[in-house]
Amino acid sequence: MDNLPTAGSQGRNFQSLLRVIPGAGLTAETNSLSGNPQRAINTNVNGQSNQGVNTRIDGTQDAYPWLPANVAYVPPADAIQEVNVVTNSFDAEQGLAGGAAVNVQIKSGTNQFHGTGVWFTTNQDLTARNYFQTDIKLFPTKNSNHQNQFGGTFGGPIVKNKLFFFVDYEGTLQRNLAGPDTRSLPTAAMLSGDFRNLPGNPIIYDPATGNATGQGKQQISCNGVLNMICPNRIDYASAQMSQLLAPSVAQEFTTANGLNNFSGSGTASFTRNNADIKINYLPNPRAMIFGHYSFSKSLVFDPPLLGNAGGDATNGGQLGDAPGMIQSVGLGGTYTFTPNLLLDWNFGFTRQNLSATFDLGSPDGLDLLKIPGTNGAGVPNGNDLYNGLPAFQVNSASSSVNFGNPNTGNPFQFRDNQYVTGANLSWNRGKHSLRGGIEWNHTQLNHFQPQGGTFQTARGSFLFNGNVTSLPGTTPTYFNSVADFLLGLPNQTGKAYQVFNPSLCDGHSGLGTFAISGR
Repeated sequence: MDNLPTAGSQGRNFQSLLRVIPGAGLTAETNSLSGNPQRAINTNVNGQSNQGVNTRIDGTQDAYPWLPANVAYVPPADAIQEVNVVTNSFDAEQGLAGGAAVNVQIKSGTNQFHGTGVWFTTNQDLTARNYFQTDIKLFPTKNSNHQNQFGGTFGGPIVKNKLFFFVDYEGTLQRNLAGPDTRSLPTAAMLSGDFRNLPGNPIIYDPATGNATGQGKQQISCNGVLNMICPNRIDYASAQMSQLLAPSVAQEFTTANGLNNFSGSGTASFTRNNADIKINYLPNPRAMIFGHYSFSKSLVFDPPLLGNAGGDATNGGQLGDAPGMIQSVGLGGTYTFTPNLLLDWNFGFTRQNLSATFDLGSPDGLDLLKIPGTNGAGVPNGNDLYNGLPAFQVNSASSSVNFGNPNTGNPFQFRDNQYVTGANLSWNRGKHSLRGGIEWNHTQLNHFQPQGGTFQTARGSFLFNGNVTSLPGTTPTYFNSVADFLLGLPNQTGKAYQVFNPSLCDGHSGLGTFAISGR
């Protein structure tokens, strides 16, 4: 651990050393930063699934029940005494492993006081330019990225030869430029209903004209002015969203085809504080008792592209704030009855509390935009996690832009508990060795994350693809899609809400997703 390089996207990670194990494949980090703030690393061992690697910290189960390729907690590298990896011929108590059984041991205090301190820093001044960014005029500077990881350890005796302590702390801070991301954003004139003098001279057709199949539509007009939508025909919700978009619209620039006229960026931040404390007690030469407590508190912020109007996450994860708190408690001990009879016991508890939210205030779909059925309306056991802006997708074959909260996995909240306890008795006599025991392992899932495929969201989703204001059989333009949005006439709507299985009466939730969509 001290001599080999340990690396991860958010600082050092002992799991990166799994690749030196015979039979291990390439290591990888999976899932979003908010869903995996530990930046747990996984790998396939001996051709088995990456979900078959079972990790424990001082005997405490270190699993991520919802995303089982990951672990719940990654201890600071300087806190680790040793990592023991078994890839075959597992002991009986390692039966939960498929590819590998990984046992991590936290350091213990000794009769001497010892301490360490570390600080690692990474920034754009210390890194090379991206290999593909060869155009200095287009990329005059390297993307801003400041990452610092710092901390230390300290351990020693409380009562010499009897009671010892060890503590460690590791802080990780990162601030980096998120984006820039380029999108096509409606102009101020378009949002007021004026579609005249646009590149390509697109024609906006009036859905109130023509027959039931859309044949015979006439060009939309307002008081005789063609390609104009009268203010009284602009949907109330669209008008409210236009006000939220105003700051972004003010930053638009002119392009030849009127598309890709907005480029947005922001400052993404990642803050994580990890700490461990371990106490060892030797009441007599035959017995040893230990206990450890570990926690990791994190906060991720991924700026939405369009500010208060939402949009896509500019750092590629979950837009908005994502706080997290992970706690782990471990107790254990050994007792030597005779020189050839040993009893060991352990108990562990791990709790994950992870969430990601954007605009989680009032039910904006209902209160601000006045759209019936959005947010928690009609949802059994509705709660505040359904609050916020719905998703608006303005799409065409040539360009697209998202408003509100288009992320189908946001918001989410995971509150998962894991319990494990076990005892083993070992007996050795001559050439013979026997070992037996029992283990109880219990996992609880308490989740909120309603998902309906790639479209439905918890607050409601609306897709505008231009078919309403174009002629049947023709390809709608992006400007037709914006006109559909202004008129409040989506091509597809949907909503996902979480339902609970009433047949489970022991306090554990059976979770599912119910999705509704329409065309």
